[in-house]
Amino acid sequence: MNEAPALWTIFVTFTRIGLASVGGGGSAHIHRAVVERLAWLDEARFVEAATITRTLPGTNVSNLAAFIGGALRGPSGALCAAAGVLLPGVVAVMGAAAAYARIAALHTAVGQGLLRGLTAGALGVMVVLVVRSARSGLRNVRAIAFAIAAFAAVAILYANMAIVIAVLVPLAALAVGDEEA
Repeated sequence: MNEAPALWTIFVTFTRIGLASVGGGGSAHIHRAVVERLAWLDEARFVEAATITRTLPGTNVSNLAAFIGGALRGPSGALCAAAGVLLPGVVAVMGAAAAYARIAALHTAVGQGLLRGLTAGALGVMVVLVVRSARSGLRNVRAIAFAIAAFAAVAILYANMAIVIAVLVPLAALAVGDEEA
């Protein structure tokens, strides 16, 4: 990245991302914008940001937006990015809640079909992001082993993610230190 973008540019960019990702896929849209289109971050830095922000309380997309905005322009950038990415969703949720309160027909077969279609689309976008992250982050046997350990601990053993991260991060750091020695 050469020069930090203007705060207005950050806000507008993340508002567009929020508009494009209403219903899901925000992280993939952020990746496309800040890595592929605008080159504000490189692939490795994006994966690091996405990894860090997934471990924090709150929604992944707003955390990622705030993190990237903060990396670009400090607290003001974080605020602009988070506000931009959240604004379309807030407006959409308010509209959907109002419509849902008035239209009981969402519980019809057509309504259920629409909801299933939305779910499938959002899941497809998330799978794309997972595959891209895996290509970037799982480049050696140790990284794959840590990913499998984290998956097993959370998905199979139902361990608390914060505890899994608290255990695996220092172990991974030690493993990297061993590689460099």
